[in-house]
Amino acid sequence: MAVTRYFQKNLNVDSLLLPRPRDYLKTEEGLMFAVVSADLIDNDRIVGCLRYIPTTHGLKKLSTSDANNYLKTNYPYYLYASKQMDTVVHAVPLAQVQQHYQPVKRLQQICAHPADYLETLVAHVADYFSSQGLKANALGISGSILISAHRTASDIDLVVYGRNNFLMARSCLRELFSRDNSQHFIQPLSEEQWLQTWQRRGCDLSLDNYIWHEKRKYNKACVDGVKFDLSMVDASTLNSQTYHKQSLVTLNAMIIDDSKAYDYPSRYIIDDPQVNQILSYSATYTGQAIRGELIEARGILEKSANGECRLLVGSSREACGEYLKVM
Repeated sequence: MAVTRYFQKNLNVDSLLLPRPRDYLKTEEGLMFAVVSADLIDNDRIVGCLRYIPTTHGLKKLSTSDANNYLKTNYPYYLYASKQMDTVVHAVPLAQVQQHYQPVKRLQQICAHPADYLETLVAHVADYFSSQGLKANALGISGSILISAHRTASDIDLVVYGRNNFLMARSCLRELFSRDNSQHFIQPLSEEQWLQTWQRRGCDLSLDNYIWHEKRKYNKACVDGVKFDLSMVDASTLNSQTYHKQSLVTLNAMIIDDSKAYDYPSRYIIDDPQVNQILSYSATYTGQAIRGELIEARGILEKSANGECRLLVGSSREACGEYLKVM
């Protein structure tokens, strides 16, 4: 496997810790890409998303549109026209990778020696999930804390590895929130925090509708007023079949399989006679619908060479003009 050989030879990385979704890669120019998939494109590129750029004041976080414009202007060779995905993606050539940031390793470092108050909170949350039976190698830290770009107002982005481990972590929060836990250091989000989260997402759902969907996922909570998220990383690969984008459509259907609702991308099998599945790369629509529920979705219709159709909801992080909601 080309990526294994490359990382072992050039970055001295253990073969078990190769780039996975939500890892970060630093390029020679100091650009920080969040890894999207463990698969390679054309055998030498890792699909990622530019999240931070270096400035004189430290790392600066970019929105999807700003990241696209920045690369187009400054480093267009990181923009790759993928035939398989039928779109232009951010992709890092293996030869450009200078450093690989690993969530599990970073979390273990934080738990051993937290460097500031936010890292101390991270260690407390990790200790809680550990006390509930989650193994050390099943939990990691991503986002700004992974690359030490966090500030006092930063959120905590936790990564849970493995489907069963993720279900366990969500069950822990569900059980915790179901009883009187007013004295516990982990709490549900406040109404103000839900408002702030909704405003950051910039999604095409009303505030009330967004909160209704989110509260039943049990993948968000707060510790001493700091919000944290749980995201799942499980063994998955890019679909080898090529789909071509058609048009923006809206459909109504029933969810008949939600087993990969928390994957990346999220996948929902539906009962529509023409469109067999909905997928989304936006975290807003992760775990959005449950088997048996009627939904309305708006996104880009994609069609494969053999005529299979699917609906893509969230062609960007913000997913402007696209949505998935329970009716």
